[in-house]
Amino acid sequence: MNGFEIAKLRPPTENFSLAILTHFNCPWSKCAFCPSNLFYKLRRFKRRTLEEIKKDIDNTAIINEYIWEKGIISQETLLKSVSEYPMLRECFIHMACWHLYSNATTAFLGGTNPLLYHSDFLEEILIYLRDKFPTITRITSYGRTITASKKNSRYFKQLYESGLDRIHVGMESGSDNVLKFVNKGVTSEKHILGGQKIKDGEISLCTYIMPGLGGRAWTLEHAMETARVINEIEPDFVRLRTLEIFPHTPLYKKWKAGEFTELTEQEVIEEEKILVENIECKTTITSDSAANLLTEIWGMLPKDKKKILRAIDNYLSLNYEEKLKFSLDRRLEAYNNQYGGLSPPIEKKLKRLSKISEDSKNYYEEMKKLIKYIRSRLIP
Repeated sequence: MNGFEIAKLRPPTENFSLAILTHFNCPWSKCAFCPSNLFYKLRRFKRRTLEEIKKDIDNTAIINEYIWEKGIISQETLLKSVSEYPMLRECFIHMACWHLYSNATTAFLGGTNPLLYHSDFLEEILIYLRDKFPTITRITSYGRTITASKKNSRYFKQLYESGLDRIHVGMESGSDNVLKFVNKGVTSEKHILGGQKIKDGEISLCTYIMPGLGGRAWTLEHAMETARVINEIEPDFVRLRTLEIFPHTPLYKKWKAGEFTELTEQEVIEEEKILVENIECKTTITSDSAANLLTEIWGMLPKDKKKILRAIDNYLSLNYEEKLKFSLDRRLEAYNNQYGGLSPPIEKKLKRLSKISEDSKNYYEEMKKLIKYIRSRLIP
């Protein structure tokens, strides 16, 4: 029995999807904010052949059949399978989670940009995957708007008819200044063209926006231009992923050199307010990343706009100390949810904070440091 390549980089909504890898690493890998670029420099982009991908699907089906032959999936049967095939541990766990949490109904074509392949290539994979796993009801993938903008109208229609239901794109910003500064490799015009082509092909479109990416210099432009581009595209989903500046990335170096001023948490929320206020198209907006502060930014726009803005205003009405306490509680909650408990270093820092009087001028400075520490250890 052989294993298969698991696409480890995928949207949170596809955490428990059957993840089939279509290519290794990112073909662009130049975005200034992306920590993955640190690894991509060591691991070059590489296309996979149709035969390699279909072989992985075959191996997945064999493992799936083996698991079911052992009986209903449980921790006991999983541990037994892993003990018999230790080299396939990851594959067994992946398949078990697929059944337990996705009910074996969702799949994800992994790779940062499968749209680089010809439609016939992807069509064969999609059909082959659905034939091998009839229980699948949804297949999604990542895609870059610059690549989508170069496709003809038939391309996405063919993918939709072959079984591709949704494409996730990292739009990040609608501001040309911001896109150029972070070396995204796309313009707002290409964002719009690529997004519209995906939508015209009847494929659901999920866009990812990065609040804070414009820094203090372009915060208003970042919010307004991003709203403009969203209104032009009318994506099905807008997901917020607040900027986190990771060490050793090009953006980190710009920040250290004083070329980029990071927004405070309050300024990020103020930017999100402008974004929500100016989105007029029908779309679902969600703040479902651990990097985000306000999970209340969720709903259908424009219908739920007042509700979302009320939640934002409730936060903005807090005083400085209340905002910090709110932020710490939210970050601790996010860490708990992500890791199932607090780490010893966080517990130690919390204990040290508890010994400082709230009247001390050091108290809130220490709290700010703790919030930043927790944020840096969350998976966005």
